[in-house]
Amino acid sequence: MFFTLTVTKPSAASLGAVGGCVYYDADSRSFSAIDFTPAPMRAAPGGRPLVAPPAAVRGMAALHARYGILPWAETVGPAEALARFGHAVSRSLAEDIARAADELAQDSGMRAVFGRPGGGFVQEGDQIEQLELAAALSQIRQRGAGAIFAGPLANAYAEGVAAIGGDLDIARLRAYTPRALEPILRRAGDHRIAFLPTLTSNGPQQARLWRILVEGNALSRAARDVRLHAISEASVLAHAEFARLAYAPGADLDAFDDAAVDRLDSRWDAFDPARARALGDWLEGTQPAPSEVSGASLVAMDRNGGAAACGFTLYRNFGAGRMLPGVGAPPALLAPPGVVSGALGPVVVGNTNTSNVFLAAGGSGAGASTAVVVVAAQALVGNETINAAVGSPRFSRGGGARTIFVEADVGQDARAALQARGYELQESPPIARVNAAFCPKGLPRDQDACDIRTDWRGNGLASSAQ
Repeated sequence: MFFTLTVTKPSAASLGAVGGCVYYDADSRSFSAIDFTPAPMRAAPGGRPLVAPPAAVRGMAALHARYGILPWAETVGPAEALARFGHAVSRSLAEDIARAADELAQDSGMRAVFGRPGGGFVQEGDQIEQLELAAALSQIRQRGAGAIFAGPLANAYAEGVAAIGGDLDIARLRAYTPRALEPILRRAGDHRIAFLPTLTSNGPQQARLWRILVEGNALSRAARDVRLHAISEASVLAHAEFARLAYAPGADLDAFDDAAVDRLDSRWDAFDPARARALGDWLEGTQPAPSEVSGASLVAMDRNGGAAACGFTLYRNFGAGRMLPGVGAPPALLAPPGVVSGALGPVVVGNTNTSNVFLAAGGSGAGASTAVVVVAAQALVGNETINAAVGSPRFSRGGGARTIFVEADVGQDARAALQARGYELQESPPIARVNAAFCPKGLPRDQDACDIRTDWRGNGLASSAQ
């Protein structure tokens, strides 16, 4: 799926992407996390844009080395064929191209792939071929992920970055390796839910939100008209506690220890079911951590109970906004310190006693970190179907002190309940995109009960096979 995305969604998950995955392995009854977000850097010489190494390629190789079954070539080959022989532009990609059209028009490589002969850019349904990308995927298929870190393709990548005015020398490219980490694990009833532990992801923020909503029973104890209010306030507090860490000098990994739990619980005591608190009251002088929202997520489960959830990002639509000559892919920018990605919030839920997996979910876009947690909570403790949990109307806190952005289909009863608590409502375009696979009885225990859903907001794809 990742390599296919490099062809069909290069605006968010090209060969140059970065990201992270969480995984549940039924055989060992264990969780793991793989982080492939390179460390932030302050500035490049001469003010050149900092370009990230193509970390996701090596991240996928690490995941494959641990858990893969198919030969490596078979995981890359379908994407290579799509790039070489052409494919129809999806609605999702067409929308990304339209948003970035002015910038893409400045680059001959982008025009060559996505431009129309008579001018303008391709639209939904148009056929495109990506021959340079196909050649790069061919080398990765034949030589493995290392082909883009050492050898002719690596040289082409570094030279391509230099050609577009970016900063990524061959030594930094060759030295990059992903990290295998222990995820943040929290209780999910009788199960465990795993989050990414890195401060460049949303995992530490999501773990805090989960603590309040699920472990602390804020959702189950709240009356129906209080639940949206509780989610809104909890999301702000979770972000405030996360932002304190994200701004700490040299901070990298989050230790969600007993002291962190105690502080979070004590601060949540200020929650008032009848009234919204101002953003500043929760933040206590901490500045919100800035987030880039471009990205893509994927989830996968197999019949043996293995499950992966991954997020990928270029840190902005089309990353550096230039096509690397000789590679056929836009590279990711390197995020500045303190900036997180809205695409990096994957979770998996499993049971280490029964060796079953129950949920894998990922998201991208503004508000995705909260949306993924809420969807998981609704499915696991709210007894909702995954279709209802993913499709239900969303809202996001932000703007003014008590402003809340709501999607158009948020009902009048919910609006009235929020307004009664002092919120100022503003209409919003669709908020976040979530992909989720849910097995309420566990997998492999009962595969017939499993369901997988993509978000109508993201024009994605879900597929299952027996």
